[in-house]
Amino acid sequence: MIPRASWPLTALAFAALLSATTIWAEAAVTLVNRDDKDHKLTVIEESGAKTTEHVLKPSQVLEGICEKGCVIRINDSEEEEYELEAGDKVSIEEGYLYYDEPAGTQQGAGGTPPAAPGAGAEPKKP
Repeated sequence: MIPRASWPLTALAFAALLSATTIWAEAAVTLVNRDDKDHKLTVIEESGAKTTEHVLKPSQVLEGICEKGCVIRINDSEEEEYELEAGDKVSIEEGYLYYDEPAGTQQGAGGTPPAAPGAGAEPKKP
């Protein structure tokens, strides 16, 4: 049991932890597979130093990736590579990657909107 005198400090520590978790979740990329088939994703971070592979099933959501930005490759195709910034929310539709929110409402790294012109636009290719 936590002594009564420590309650304010405990509450403050909990609030800080919750806030840090929320900031982390907002800074990472969220990706949804809106297709009716699986897609293999290769996440390339840190200029190629870190590579992770995922298989996304239909309607599956992948969260918490690309905290500092990354390149996403779909189905091992070098022609289907997309450069994403932390905070981007994207989805796969008909084998292509698209932003889920208009450029004015979605914030990329550093609070700047992504380069794409709006909802439904593809992220820029590297």
